[in-house]
Amino acid sequence: MEKGAGVMSSAVVEIDVKEVKKLTDLLNGKALSSADRRNLLQSLGLEMVEQSRSRILKTQKSPDGKPWADFAESTLRYLEKQERAGSVSLLNREGYLHRSITSEVKNDWAVLVGACMEYAAVHQFGYSEKNIPARPYLGVSSDDVADLTELTEIWLEGHLQ
Repeated sequence: MEKGAGVMSSAVVEIDVKEVKKLTDLLNGKALSSADRRNLLQSLGLEMVEQSRSRILKTQKSPDGKPWADFAESTLRYLEKQERAGSVSLLNREGYLHRSITSEVKNDWAVLVGACMEYAAVHQFGYSEKNIPARPYLGVSSDDVADLTELTEIWLEGHLQ
């Protein structure tokens, strides 16, 4: 898995299918054309987008299952002044971040999943100079891998008959 980000830039996590053993085992020996692989990766990328969005909108946990750090006291005070305390969740004040998460097939074996908001990397990786903790929303958990494996099995059944 390759990670890339600047302090105030987009956040991207690259998932190379060959790095996910269950998917590699499933795909080994299959005669997939380049177009087939790209089609499969597009489907997997869309699933990973939804998994990432779910972390922001529902679970508020990193791919490894760790709960995100709560709001800083200064943020809570700001939200109270704005009369928004309790009405917004972590990483989802206006909904821009989760809506910016997209996927792109990079090559025949890799798909990029990332968010393009300028603060996306800050939330994914943290920013120690500003005391902002990392709240990873991109990546794959073991449950995500199981879902991706099931999606791959279904895709293979439909395309390799």
